[in-house]
Amino acid sequence: MFPTTKGTQLEVRNYERVLREAGERAGIHIHPHQLRNNFAKYYILNNGSYIKTYEYVADETVGRLI
Repeated sequence: MFPTTKGTQLEVRNYERVLREAGERAGIHIHPHQLRNNFAKYYILNNGSYIKTYEYVADETVGRLI
């Protein structure tokens, strides 16, 4: 999904580590799942489509976000 500076694909565990470290520097606790849930929640709250939200996050629990 995200290429590295070497042009290879970023592995999930490395993405999670980088995100966690950035959160620590900012003084917050953050996890990739939180980003996905917050995106979906605020997309729906701003009149986004439930169907599109499901397609974006590919999660069967979209109805439980609100």
